[in-house]
Amino acid sequence: MKNSFFTSLGKWGGSTLLVFAMLLISGMNLYGQDPCFNDINDPVFDNCDDREVILASGVCTSPLIPSLTATDNCTSSEDQFTTNLNSDLVNDGLGCLMGDISFYQIFSPGSGWNTPFTPQSIFLGIYNAENNPLVTVEFYLTHGNPAPAAWTLIGEGSALVGTASNTFVTIPVTVPAILPSEEFAVRVTAPTSAVYGNVIGFNDDGQTSTTFYTSPACGIYNLTDVATVLGAGSGMVMSVVGESAGVYITPAPGNIYPVDHEFEPGEYNLSYIATDNAGNSSSCSFIFSVLEDPTIVSSIACNDLVQISLDSICEAIVGADEILEGGSYGCYDDYEVVIYNKQNQPIGNVLTKTYIGQTLKVSVFNSAGNSCWGLIKVEDKSPTPLDCSPIYTTCVGDLAPGSPLPNLITVQADLVGSVIPSNTKFARDYFVNVYGLGAANITDVNVMLDIEHQNVNNLQVLVTSPWGQSVKLFGGIAENCAADNIRVTFDDDSANDYSDLEDTCNPTAPAVSGFFQSLQALSAFNNHSPLGQWKFTVIDSTDTDGGEINELSLVFEQTGGFVSFPTSNPVTFVEQGQGYYTVWGIDPCGPATLGYVDDIRESDCSSIYSKVIARTWSATDASGNNSPVCTQFIYVYRNGLASLHFPPNYDGHDLPALSCTQFGDVVPTPEYTGEPYGDFCDNIQIFPYEDLRLDVCPKSYKILRKWKILEWCSSQVYEHTQVIKVIDDRGPVMTCPPNVTISTDPLDCTKDYTPVKPQITSECSNNLTYDLYYYVPDATGSLPIDAVFVKDNVVNGTTIQDLPVGTNYILWRVWDECGNYSECIHVVVIRDEVPPVAVCDQFTKVSIGSNGFGEVAAFTFDDLSNDNCEIVRYQARKMTNKCLGGTSTVFRDTILFCCEEVGTTIMVEFRVTDRSGNSNTCMVEIKVEDKLPPYITKCPADITIDCQADYKNTSLTGEPVAIDNCKINSVSFADSGAPDQCGEGTIRRTWTVRDLQGLTASCVQTIVLQDKDPFDKNDIIWPLDYDATTCHANLNPENLPVQYAYPRVTDDDCSLTSITYKDQHFTFVDGACEKILRTWTVIDWCTYVENTSIGIYTDLQIIKLANTIDPVFGSCKDTIVNIFDDCKGPVTLAAGATDDCTPIESLKYTYRIDLNDDGIADANLSGTTRQFTHVLPVGKHRVYWTVEDQCSNRTLCNYLVTVRDGKKPTPYCLSSITTVVMPSSGVITIWAKDFDHGSFDNCTPQNKLKISFSSDVKDTSDIFQCSDIPDGIEMEIPVEMWVTDEAGNQDYCTVILVLQDNTGNVCPDKVGSRVVLGGRIKTEQNKSLNGASVTLWEGNVKVKEFMTSEAGSFVLDNVLIGKDYHISVDKNNDVLNGLSTLDLVLIQRHILGVSKLDSPYKVIASDVNNDGKILASDLVALRKLILGLSVQMPSGQKSWRFVNSAKPFATPSNPFPFEEKIALDNLATNMFNQDFYGVKIGDVNASISLSLQDEIAEPRSNEVLAMEYEIVREDNGNRIDFYAAESKEVFGFQMSLKGLGVVDKASTGIFDVNATNYANGERGFAMSWNTDHASKVREGDRLFSLHTAGDIDEIKLAGIIADEAYLSTDEVSEIVLSERGKQDGNASFEVYQNEPNPFSHQTKIGFKLPEAADVALKIYDQSGKILHIQKNSFAKGLNHFTVQNADLGTSGIMYYEVSSNSFKATRKMIGLK
Repeated sequence: MKNSFFTSLGKWGGSTLLVFAMLLISGMNLYGQDPCFNDINDPVFDNCDDREVILASGVCTSPLIPSLTATDNCTSSEDQFTTNLNSDLVNDGLGCLMGDISFYQIFSPGSGWNTPFTPQSIFLGIYNAENNPLVTVEFYLTHGNPAPAAWTLIGEGSALVGTASNTFVTIPVTVPAILPSEEFAVRVTAPTSAVYGNVIGFNDDGQTSTTFYTSPACGIYNLTDVATVLGAGSGMVMSVVGESAGVYITPAPGNIYPVDHEFEPGEYNLSYIATDNAGNSSSCSFIFSVLEDPTIVSSIACNDLVQISLDSICEAIVGADEILEGGSYGCYDDYEVVIYNKQNQPIGNVLTKTYIGQTLKVSVFNSAGNSCWGLIKVEDKSPTPLDCSPIYTTCVGDLAPGSPLPNLITVQADLVGSVIPSNTKFARDYFVNVYGLGAANITDVNVMLDIEHQNVNNLQVLVTSPWGQSVKLFGGIAENCAADNIRVTFDDDSANDYSDLEDTCNPTAPAVSGFFQSLQALSAFNNHSPLGQWKFTVIDSTDTDGGEINELSLVFEQTGGFVSFPTSNPVTFVEQGQGYYTVWGIDPCGPATLGYVDDIRESDCSSIYSKVIARTWSATDASGNNSPVCTQFIYVYRNGLASLHFPPNYDGHDLPALSCTQFGDVVPTPEYTGEPYGDFCDNIQIFPYEDLRLDVCPKSYKILRKWKILEWCSSQVYEHTQVIKVIDDRGPVMTCPPNVTISTDPLDCTKDYTPVKPQITSECSNNLTYDLYYYVPDATGSLPIDAVFVKDNVVNGTTIQDLPVGTNYILWRVWDECGNYSECIHVVVIRDEVPPVAVCDQFTKVSIGSNGFGEVAAFTFDDLSNDNCEIVRYQARKMTNKCLGGTSTVFRDTILFCCEEVGTTIMVEFRVTDRSGNSNTCMVEIKVEDKLPPYITKCPADITIDCQADYKNTSLTGEPVAIDNCKINSVSFADSGAPDQCGEGTIRRTWTVRDLQGLTASCVQTIVLQDKDPFDKNDIIWPLDYDATTCHANLNPENLPVQYAYPRVTDDDCSLTSITYKDQHFTFVDGACEKILRTWTVIDWCTYVENTSIGIYTDLQIIKLANTIDPVFGSCKDTIVNIFDDCKGPVTLAAGATDDCTPIESLKYTYRIDLNDDGIADANLSGTTRQFTHVLPVGKHRVYWTVEDQCSNRTLCNYLVTVRDGKKPTPYCLSSITTVVMPSSGVITIWAKDFDHGSFDNCTPQNKLKISFSSDVKDTSDIFQCSDIPDGIEMEIPVEMWVTDEAGNQDYCTVILVLQDNTGNVCPDKVGSRVVLGGRIKTEQNKSLNGASVTLWEGNVKVKEFMTSEAGSFVLDNVLIGKDYHISVDKNNDVLNGLSTLDLVLIQRHILGVSKLDSPYKVIASDVNNDGKILASDLVALRKLILGLSVQMPSGQKSWRFVNSAKPFATPSNPFPFEEKIALDNLATNMFNQDFYGVKIGDVNASISLSLQDEIAEPRSNEVLAMEYEIVREDNGNRIDFYAAESKEVFGFQMSLKGLGVVDKASTGIFDVNATNYANGERGFAMSWNTDHASKVREGDRLFSLHTAGDIDEIKLAGIIADEAYLSTDEVSEIVLSERGKQDGNASFEVYQNEPNPFSHQTKIGFKLPEAADVALKIYDQSGKILHIQKNSFAKGLNHFTVQNADLGTSGIMYYEVSSNSFKATRKMIGLK
């Protein structure tokens, strides 16, 4: 044998077995008389005549017609093929101890069959088969390739061969016919020889071809000759038995066309040979003519429009046959098809998803140069393919689609036949099916087994993977161990290797337990997919002992597995919420919307699954195709104890023992030492642990902690003892005293020292012993390694006497109660630190000599200084030094003084120093003197200068020259006399020179000032004429640009000028709105001569105002008005505009209404007012406004007014109770229209009302069957009949449908004890509440739960009667929905009694803080929510509260407490109409949007609150003032801002605003303010101010909260914000998100323009197809487009593009059906 894992049992001693006795007796074979035996007859062709075929129009080829056939006297025969030279002998075998082994026999072409051969079985030699092994057979086509990976599997078979040896078996196979020209291989696979023996039989009598084998389990991966193991000539004994066909027709030599060839037009000389199974053959030759259709035309015609549907890969190849019409035509392949895209560019004839929804031009060309063209419409009609393959996970995994599977997956084997008998040897396979883990990849495998057995030494266990890899876990362990059973987890990472397992023998059962490495590494399974069937093989090698297998589990550690969507494709996705996803990759044409509903089925302990989830998927692709639903089953394994891990021991072996310093006498808890863990489900119980404490010494002990784990389903109990040691094994942890330096005593050179004890920082003992030692080193001061510490001069163990000067070492030794000690050493340095006593003179003087210096010796300052030892040096220093190059401020033996110090007192420090370097100082006060005065050597000369010159400039007038023996301290002058007002006069200047001592010298100078260039007209620059364009601009000179403002004089030093002006005003002259004649006068009083024109100058300036700016409409938007009369009603509309010149009240308006927007003028629908009210019918009408200012500037505006029927239809049901009898088919269809009893509407005719069972107008029928009658007799079912008018308004009525089975007992009766409960959750406004959780309780036990539908209804079925129940409702999400400052207005007015709330439900909604009262604290809590300071309701308040609709309020004005449940005592029958009212807390005005269809949640006003802001720069930051742009009455407002930074504070204006009204939240700055009475503001009033220290950008509304104002208590108005003094505060182009979004009827797309412009709107679907285009001209500022859903013709995700000039922006929106 070549490998120790292989087994070969040797020869059979030459014995033989007869396989086939080929008894050839006069034409007889094994099967009896055979007329075809030794056949010599040739086959005969049935038709060998010439053939002619005419091709039909468009057809390109033709087969042989008629087909070519031949017959033979023998139709078929049974054949057998083998490569073994002695197929009746079996004398050897080969197997693999570790797993499966496969053998290969290859049959080459020409191996004996002349016609197609169909294998039916193999005849196989069996050497030694034990335990009934399963042998599998596979047939492959090799394609002439020696590598099995390139082969093609074509058939297979298998059989259990029983327990046998030295025999043959027949194994049936299913294989298609194999042609004589094809090479095929047979693969025979047998299981492991460790259990089943060497099954497959061999002999060594020779082979015509080699027998190969592979066995990955035994390390043989490539084809290997069996002769390398069994010896030369060895081969498998195997024959292939089957049936050969009677005749086989092939092309004759020179003929290249097989009989099934497709022939193009032409003439063919063909020859074929027919061969029978005996090799007899005959030939046939003939001419085959293929002719084109003689009626082919050269002209071609194309269909006008062809619809092309893309295929399953979202592509389509367009052929001429699809485009051409008429004919006849030649071969369609000869025509060229060219498709053109929207840019008229050719794209070939292949269509992809890019073109879905587009209509493209297509042309067809023929070879004659003719062409035609038509159109094709590209469509996607293929729904998204769904593949609901099952998923397997565990109870700890996230079940959401796309979520990764748990890291650990535990799978148990199916233990069918788990008993190990004691009277026979035992070997059995147990299978583990692993599926539904997606792309999981194994990173680690553990195996857990629990087997009861009386002798573990007799057991062997192997694990085999789906790909054939086997790992032997153990065998032959626990020899001579008296105890029973094995319970082990095998883990490659275990600290215990296999040798530890072999030596393990516990005294009690289980004999072998714990975590160990296996015999062979489990890592052999790593980096493979776990999917497939795994196999445990359990072997009991003796027949004396038995037992039972309790558990065999695999624990996979994996990556890559995830909860898949219903596809095998890789996908990306975005969760849209509530079980819906947008998924890319599942549909070849683009994204698809997928949704699912889970049906969770809990399982009991009889199943390996804790639950099974039936996940039903639905899908809609981008083209609206709906896929058939499919159900994906998710199997959730109930993890057992396979993943169990016990905590480690803290005993110094597994982990270090614990320290007493951490725990002391406190027993460590599992928080520190761990507890059993694993991927546990609710079937695992961990019992409280039990501790046994064994004390070793004080605070040192051992804990034996006993853990007990129970698996409830199998009743398996695992016990484990954890060892925890807490020990004290070290001396005290201490901090040594710091090194110290101390001085000797004052009278000697030694020191008595008491060291500080070490600080004990960690020690378990309570009592410690301290020993004190010291060591005095030599002159080097170092501490040698062998230093001997002594305690000679230690007194009382605490004080060391007579420590000498120098370094000394102190040692402390500290002992604990357990005999542990620690030492520490610190240093004490003894130094002489006693300083000398310095005594010096207190005062002295120093005079500067003639050289300007004075020098003094330091010792002259001494006055009997002394020291306890000896003074060795005298020095002094100045505390300050002004001498350049002189004595510095360091100590010196002498001190130098200089002129710079004359007149100052200098402090000098005198220092004495002893021989130890100690010193001391005293202070001397020294005065420095100088007595020589300065001398002026030259006085400046007298001078005359121009009056415009600066006579104080001494560089012009001159300065004196002087000298001094030290230094001139100052040179100054004093003037007498001064220039007059015209700058002329005489100045007498006295110069004074002063030295440092204050001594002086003086002289006098005379200065004369004269005007040499008198003022005249050339010294004046007059202002230019000015043209203004801004109305109300301040045209005073100070507000004009400098060249237009005041006259400028260029000579004002010797002149005295005054400037005045006088204005004359004229209006509407010279083409100007206003003209000013401004006369300027300039007088120079220095040259002015009274009563003359001398010194007086005048000029005329002309200022004109020309206004060309048009007035601006504040809003010119399409609007919607709901009316509630008979298809018409009063509509009130108003216009508002502003102008930079004309006051608002002076603007002139005209309007005109164009009914139905048809361009036809309508009488009596025009006027000249700013506001109008007209009765308008339902429809779309256009309003034209004109506004004109006083300067004749005019602006036009028009918009659509959609008058919409806002009244719901009146549903009128046939009956409140309707009985329906179940027909004999057991299925009945109910139509919604059948319940209509005359529903009507104010506008829509009855015949156009849509009747349905839900808000979906397509939901017109419903199907009921027996499953809807739980008891099989009768069932009351609540049904809603919805009525929808043409405007989309809806309402419904409820019918109790009594479904009966009383005409033939179609439905089996289930008389019993279960009933149905139902009801509806709605608001006070009768809005249905979707997504509320309705729960049925029995006491505190939850019985059933139901999530309300779109209609707010719920059904609780299958409820047992005779019990006491109650129903409750819960919904606690969407906290901020419906909350606004308007709610604060209403609550505050209620609290103050201004306007009481008129409904108990509004009162409940006002109780924000859940205290049963309506107080100011509710206002505070609600405002925090609005501003984003809180994200949850306070005090446990929920977002929604629910009131039993059948329980009236005793006091409606004070409804607290209120009934929040419905009691159902002793339930006996079906109960419907169990309704609740839902109250949204904080939403007093009922503005909440409950569904995507709620477009307008609260009334909106056409009026706006226009505010302007102004930024004021201040020293400490910025102040932003907000002003009213119009006069209004305001109850409150809320808004969010961006661009203003962090707000520090707010200050009041008209609005009383403080810190409680705003917040700098995470989302940004938000503000909310309200009052109980309307606050009246006038245009220009400052409303409030905000203060910020940061930089300010352009301030804009941020949209963090709804930016809105409340000009009344029942309507909401828009806020418009702009910068004061500007038409629009934003000079940029912006496009906003459409509102509402999603939308069902219409939506508005807003945008802002920096200037008036033409704007275009384009709306696309996801494929790029344009759905809608609008274009219009708009003014600067805010504008919008209105889009109707009906104009788009589709729903789902769309994109809109708004473009103007060079600006363009795109956003996404969602339309609803």
